[in-house]
Amino acid sequence: MKTVNVFLILFFSRIFKSAIAQEEIQYPHKIWLYEENKPLAEKGYLYALSDTFIQLASVKYYPLQSEFLKEIKIADIEYIRVRQKASIWKGAVFGTLLGAVAGYAVFNSGMSSVDKYRYDIIDKNDLLIIGTSIGAFSGAALGALIGAYKVKIPINGQKAKYLKQKNRLETYLLKSD
Repeated sequence: MKTVNVFLILFFSRIFKSAIAQEEIQYPHKIWLYEENKPLAEKGYLYALSDTFIQLASVKYYPLQSEFLKEIKIADIEYIRVRQKASIWKGAVFGTLLGAVAGYAVFNSGMSSVDKYRYDIIDKNDLLIIGTSIGAFSGAALGALIGAYKVKIPINGQKAKYLKQKNRLETYLLKSD
């Protein structure tokens, strides 16, 4: 049994390393741009940065026509929120895998108490399936919540703050293939 646990730990640590390596691939980042005195955010993909304005694209495919672009002045921007594409799904899948392994490990370690009491209703395999399922569902929920996190970049209509954050914003630009 210890061999199986060691194998599972090595297997999922390898998946974790490959998931981290895949984050280096450039995916389009969804942008929520909040303007002062406007209740709703402008949504889109960061297309271009200038010293006086930001251009948002409403679609992520090239070539873009001007009807899909919107210019927003720096003086009007309160803050920007950024989330990577499909991060909720990635978080949910990763959380499911980790939760399933954790649920299996926790319920497997508690099997010695089952031997003492010998329940007639449920056996060891059923307990392992229940534990793995509980771990998978809770891991998926937690992973999705973590994946939904958005990075907040404050601008407050100040050009100095914007120029300070410009290099960071350039990493979120929509890239042509």
